[in-house]
Formats: sequence, structure tokens, C-alpha cells
Amino acid sequence: MKLETLLEMPDYIKKEMPVINVSTVNFYSEDTINREFNIIGKTKSENSEYWTIIKKNKSFAVIGELGVREEDKRVGIKLVGQLDFKDKPDFAFDRLISIPESVLQVDSVAVYSNKFKGMGFNLYLSLVKYGYIIVSDHTQYEGGKKLWEKIARLSSAKEYSVFIVDNGEPRTDSDGNVIEYDGTNLKDDTIWGDVDSNIENSRRYVLLVMKRK
Repeated sequence: MKLETLLEMPDYIKKEMPVINVSTVNFYSEDTINREFNIIGKTKSENSEYWTIIKKNKSFAVIGELGVREEDKRVGIKLVGQLDFKDKPDFAFDRLISIPESVLQVDSVAVYSNKFKGMGFNLYLSLVKYGYIIVSDHTQYEGGKKLWEKIARLSSAKEYSVFIVDNGEPRTDSDGNVIEYDGTNLKDDTIWGDVDSNIENSRRYVLLVMKRK
């Protein structure tokens, strides 16, 4: 099965993703959200409500905590975390692959708050529930690796599946059946590894794919 049919290895950096200090936009008012974004999910956690929104041009998605901005008392969300997406998904070294518009490949992650540790999964899940197919970046921080392992581990009880793609081809078993990754049924060293293009066994184009069942 080719990747194109499935869609109708990231490098592992052993350190935590840094929390960044935001000096520009860290709050979107409800007016701005309605004008520039699509709301794709709302989640309640303890005494807070979190909204997941995606830019209408699909350049990025954010999750934020519903609240009121102090300076002007506008209702909106204070950003917790953000996913930026590649302009053009990059799946294989020398293959041109037809990618549906619903496919979003992670380009970078911005963490605005320590609360993102619990909200990252909800951000990915909201995107997939809305109909998007999420593909991992070529590199992963320790937190990103753990998040993908959690996503895969919980996939059997959820409404999504996780697959591994090798240079544009879904990974299959000895009978040619596409393998659904559950976090334990494939060895770590066959997924995460060095992405140096000069290394023969580079895993730059070993990617994880999360899609709705």
C-alpha cells in the first residue's frame, strides 16, 4: 500500500522542549478567533476551559485557556501551546507524493505554559477529530517522543489510528498488512534515530501518522 492510499522517523533529542517567553501574541480575543480561525475543539479540565483553534490558512493551530484579557476585558484564550505546520509536507527523499489538503505535518512546537504538558494530547486529538491527518516532524524532543508514544498507546481505545511511514511507504508486516502502531509493537530504534542525511541508516523520513479511524 502506498502512502497516497493510506492518506485518503523522527530524530530523538533527549532533552525537554523549553518553555518560551512570549513577547508578541499570547492572547486571542473572541473577535479575532471568529475572524481568523476555526474553532475545532473545546475541553474542560478542572476549573478551566480550553479551546483548540486552527488558522484558516492552516499554517498553525493553538490551544488556549478561556479567560478575560486584563487590559481591555475582552473574552478570549490565553495561549498554552502552538503547532506550526509545514507549507509543504516532506515525506520522502526523492518521491513526489500527492498529499490531500487535510494532511498537516508538524514543523515546530511553541510552548507558552507548563500546562501544555497535559494539553498537547488534546490539541492533537482535536485536530484529528475535526478531520485532519497529523504527521510528525522529522525531529522530536523528549516531550514530543513521549507524546507520540502516549497517542499510540491510547489509540486502541480511541477513534484514531497511528501508523509508521518509511520514506513514503506505510510500514507493513510480513503479509503486507499495514501495521497500526500501539506504542509497544515496534522497537524504538526502528522509529527514532539519527536524521543526518549523510548517514546510511538515517531516519529522517521515518514519520508517525495519526488519523481518524
